[in-house]
Amino acid sequence: MRKQKNDSGIIGEQVARKYLKSLGYIILQCNYRTKCGEIDIIAQENETLCFIEVKTHQMIAYGQAASAVTPRKMRCLALAAQFYLMKHALDCPCRFDIIECYYNEAWHFNLIKGAFEYSL
Repeated sequence: MRKQKNDSGIIGEQVARKYLKSLGYIILQCNYRTKCGEIDIIAQENETLCFIEVKTHQMIAYGQAASAVTPRKMRCLALAAQFYLMKHALDCPCRFDIIECYYNEAWHFNLIKGAFEYSL
């Protein structure tokens, strides 16, 4: 069961990247890992740097995928984002987005811009 969940997550991230590109995002990095956690996608939309968490579910009937982003996960994402900004010496507008990917005979997406804010 775990392998199937991982496979759907990997596929969800791949289709999410294609979807974001179609919206004009520039994908900078995928699966950015730190001791603090992992950021699925780091992308740029205009002048804004976006740290994007991808959540994949087979059907919306299983609940909103974004609800799986817990306060603990938000903190891990924020710490990883802070590390990325420091490592690359960046000082630019940033935000945390969540993209929900649902598959039920076709892919459906719900992009939540500015899904949460986090101060360190």
